[in-house]
Amino acid sequence: MLEKEIPTTLQRIAENNIRTLQAYNIDITDVEKNREKSFDANQRYFLMKLTGRMLEHLDDNDYRSYFESIDENNCEKTEYISELTEDGNIALLLVKPDMYHIYDSFREFLEDNGFQILYEADKILDIETYEKIYHEKIYGENFCEDFREIPKSIVRKLCPQRIMLLTESPSRLMVFTDPQNRYKDSNLPDGFSKDFKGRQGIQDNATMRGSIIYQEAKRLGFNTLENPILANALDPLHVYRNLIEDPKSPLDKHLPMEDRLLQYTGAGVHASKNNEIRGDLGALCTEDELQEILQNKKFLQDLNQKYRN
Repeated sequence: MLEKEIPTTLQRIAENNIRTLQAYNIDITDVEKNREKSFDANQRYFLMKLTGRMLEHLDDNDYRSYFESIDENNCEKTEYISELTEDGNIALLLVKPDMYHIYDSFREFLEDNGFQILYEADKILDIETYEKIYHEKIYGENFCEDFREIPKSIVRKLCPQRIMLLTESPSRLMVFTDPQNRYKDSNLPDGFSKDFKGRQGIQDNATMRGSIIYQEAKRLGFNTLENPILANALDPLHVYRNLIEDPKSPLDKHLPMEDRLLQYTGAGVHASKNNEIRGDLGALCTEDELQEILQNKKFLQDLNQKYRN
């Protein structure tokens, strides 16, 4: 890949985002020039995207059961997930569409750090899957709050553009285990996130976000978004570029000004925490895939046990 060549995946996301804004009657030139119009458009897209599906649940007063349910009508799926996660030694990584073009680098990272991949596949998320994975970021910890208050927090200002990025474009799913069982006193998802995920915009060769993602994001220009294709792919509503200039936005102020956009554009992966792993496996994997992952895990456990003996 040439130094500044924009990956095909990002080019397609940019094109899709332009069509989406046109479909929602959002004027790109308005959001570029006016911060309030940018945030208003952000909120309008968010509510229209979600309430079109969620109105039937608003009077239910039980969001948690809806979003955390794995699949109430599929006992086999639930049983596979329970067996997979009972020893705490299984983890899930989703390479997002903006880093999909280098997903091989994440596989190499896992293997170089002693992890064994049990299953790997392309995934295209729809809005339902996005909601199940990120429900607390969207709806907050209090699932009974007034739905109309959802867009007001800073974190939730990020969700609309993340929906544009993560849905309808390819991501790469990797489910893996640790044959050394280094986190047997806790659990692999939390241990991996703590030691290997890293923070966006912070260079650290020991972590994914600090090495693979940081280097690729800087190479392509995620920290400036000067390229219009990248801008339309990653910040079509101009929200991130407005946030870094907003003194009331605390999320990016620990980074130097030239890298503050990486707080929003430099995540690149979703790594499930332990309290998320069951729901994420249920949302992202079919019953057949879960069965295959379980078989692979048992095979590797037996193989590693024979090797140790």
